[in-house]
Amino acid sequence: MDDGRLRVHRQTGSSVAVRDDIFLPGSPPQTPVEELALHFVLTDDLRDLKFQAIAAHESQVEGLMEVFGRDLMQPLGEENFRLGVMKG
Repeated sequence: MDDGRLRVHRQTGSSVAVRDDIFLPGSPPQTPVEELALHFVLTDDLRDLKFQAIAAHESQVEGLMEVFGRDLMQPLGEENFRLGVMKG
């Protein structure tokens, strides 16, 4: 059963896919696309640039890069923003 968490799949040496849950339950928050303030699908060039920028933070993504390589970018091909809560 899908509980809404982002899951990244990778191929192992065998033909079995291994699922790695990379977020805690309930995070990140999910907002339906129609409720987003901005929903932008990256072009291939922008996705490559984003990959280079993320990969430059070696100490933060080294383990993910070793496991997933460029496949890490598959679920990161969009930029999505929602409005914050108005403080009164």
